[in-house]
Amino acid sequence: MALPTTGTTALLELLSPYIPDTEIQTLLPHRVGGRRAEWSSAQLLRVLLLLLLTPARSANLLCALLPEQRAWRRFAHLPNLRRLPNPRQLH
Repeated sequence: MALPTTGTTALLELLSPYIPDTEIQTLLPHRVGGRRAEWSSAQLLRVLLLLLLTPARSANLLCALLPEQRAWRRFAHLPNLRRLPNPRQLH
């Protein structure tokens, strides 16, 4: 079986079910000193995986392209187009 091309919607949809979101949440609870976390650990891990699965090779470029790429946001479970992680949060 040949995998789809890097960065395509088909590849992201194929790999998405294999990422154990609930296990990531239990192993890496995301707390920020009493404040409500804006994104879960699983969402941030999925955004970081996009660096490997897409042509974007830097956090700055990835964050610049996220508003345009609906399939990437769907893979990372980022429902709101106006609220996206910035490069500083990914570092």
